[in-house]
Amino acid sequence: QDAPAVPVTVYKAKVEEIDNVINGIGTVDPLQSVTVRPRIDGQVTDIRFTEGQMIEKGSVLLTLDDRELSSALTSAKAKKAQDEAQWNSAKTEAQRYASLAEKGVASASTLEQKNALSEQYAAAVQYDDAMIKSAETQLGFATVIAPISGRTGFKQVDVGSVVSASSTD
Repeated sequence: QDAPAVPVTVYKAKVEEIDNVINGIGTVDPLQSVTVRPRIDGQVTDIRFTEGQMIEKGSVLLTLDDRELSSALTSAKAKKAQDEAQWNSAKTEAQRYASLAEKGVASASTLEQKNALSEQYAAAVQYDDAMIKSAETQLGFATVIAPISGRTGFKQVDVGSVVSASSTD
């Protein structure tokens, strides 16, 4: 008896990559995970990443409107310049009164007042330096950077969104 005829299908062999898929139930957790939140309130002006993108530590993720913060920094610098001018004037006047007090033309109490005023402006300049550093720090917070290298997740905001430092989202 002859064997029944079996149809044969022929395929041309080719080289290519095959995905190795394993079906199963489970979860995948990253080694590190960071929720990035702004440290100041503001409106998002630019988003510089796409979801799932690989980024390096220090990469800019997004920027916030910094006009108000820039203005505060400019104002603090102007206040320092004003206080420095007053301090220089007060120092000069205190030196003048010191010379007059040595000659007995000005009283010791007037000289003390002039020295105290000079010291007051010196302290104001120190305060202004602190305000400038604070304004520079706040301005730096308008740029949100990646704290670690890795793959980005889902965007929680879009350009134009208003974000808050106190947000828990």
